[in-house]
Amino acid sequence: MAAHVGTRKNPFSVTLTVSENGNAPVPFMEKCEALFKEKVVVDDEKYDQVLEYCTRDTLVSDFAWTSGKQLAGDGDWNGLWKKYFESSDDFWNLKSGQSATSMNNNFKTKCSGEFNVKTGDMNHPSIARVINYCSKDIPKS
Repeated sequence: MAAHVGTRKNPFSVTLTVSENGNAPVPFMEKCEALFKEKVVVDDEKYDQVLEYCTRDTLVSDFAWTSGKQLAGDGDWNGLWKKYFESSDDFWNLKSGQSATSMNNNFKTKCSGEFNVKTGDMNHPSIARVINYCSKDIPKS
């Protein structure tokens, strides 16, 4: 919905209000759901509308989530830092002046940032790095 708020565009002809919780209006979400179920060709206007208004960019966290991983919690960081520190590579340039037991304060910040990298490429290097050095298993329900 944010793609056309404040513009004269209203391709779904819905009342442009935002709920108290910040979610898109129900009619807007219903229109997106209906469009997701339709079969269209790539050059169809409906396809373009779905891409523009009903989807968001894929994040590294989406790939991690489908691999059963989530961002590490407070009790996980020291072990993950040690794993990163003892790896043969320093792709984030965080090891200088540190030891395996003295975590660089920027490590958590870097992991959080990498989790939010936008990419549609399932081979993007941030995905493997986040899964290996910044995440833990999603608890089974």
